[in-house]
Amino acid sequence: MVNLPLLKKICLVGFSLYKRANGRVEIDIDKNVFCLAGANGIGKSTFLNAVHFAITGIVPDPKRAFLYLDKYTSDNARFSNDYFSGRIVEMDRDIAEVHLTFEIGDYLFDITRPVFSPSSLSA
Repeated sequence: MVNLPLLKKICLVGFSLYKRANGRVEIDIDKNVFCLAGANGIGKSTFLNAVHFAITGIVPDPKRAFLYLDKYTSDNARFSNDYFSGRIVEMDRDIAEVHLTFEIGDYLFDITRPVFSPSSLSA
């Protein structure tokens, strides 16, 4: 049996892409379904990739095949840094982070990952 993460709260801090929200997006998810819709270029993929990044520490490069874990992880770690560089301005690099609260089975997790230190969790 596989238990997938059930997202409860997502918070993106320092994401310059979301200027209208002052670089901070915080969403509480109280249902089992979450709909993310909008026009091209407003940050839907960035939002989803930030969630993936918070859990795994990488953003998957759509051009790379999964051959074996070590190579996939190292290749995508480099892609992750480049990916967020265009979405977060230089002055926000130190504060940029993704915070997630999620459940897996009977366990509740609350994690914070700095965007430009993917191999570490700050909380």
